Amino acid sequence: MALDTYANLKTAIATWLSRADQTSNIPDFITLAHDKLMRTLRTREMETIDTAMSISAETNTVPTLWLETRNIVITSTAPRYELAFVTPEQLITKNSSAATGIPKWFSVVGGNFQFAPIPDVTYTATHIYYTSLAQMSADSDHNWILDSHPDLYLYGALLESVSLIQDDPRIALWQQRYDRAFAEASRNSQLAKSSSGMTIRAG
Repeated sequence: MALDTYANLKTAIATWLSRADQTSNIPDFITLAHDKLMRTLRTREMETIDTAMSISAETNTVPTLWLETRNIVITSTAPRYELAFVTPEQLITKNSSAATGIPKWFSVVGGNFQFAPIPDVTYTATHIYYTSLAQMSADSDHNWILDSHPDLYLYGALLESVSLIQDDPRIALWQQRYDRAFAEASRNSQLAKSSSGMTIRAG
């Protein structure tokens, strides 16, 4: 069976578990596996580029589905430059006098970015960041992880079932295969972003 939809994923997990008493818990196992992936997986497919980020105040709300920022580059100045990330405590130290000017540093506090110095005018930036995927719920649902790396969901969900099924002898195998699938997804992303995955042919 192809693991190409949420419905087929649920069926496959039920087959692997061979535990009729756990069928109603399978959606929970998938939800937990998905949440773990959103906390740990960072690949090029999860990247979003906002070329019109506006920085006009000390704080900005983070984007919807934002997970983590790769970089913020001010583009409305010459030359362009990248903001440096610092901890909230470091940001306070760097701008203890609440000075205004061109932002040089940023931090994340709650659901907001915080900048220092405080912008004196509106600056435009390019923001590259990782975004979360919505949970699957309809039987026809799928996403790029299920399309390209279905084993992450399969073995991830099987591992989440461990707290209920406990002493299954296959747990070590599921963990090994999940770890391998995670490593392969991460490696494929890095290869796609570097020249090391390309072969140059002589003319």
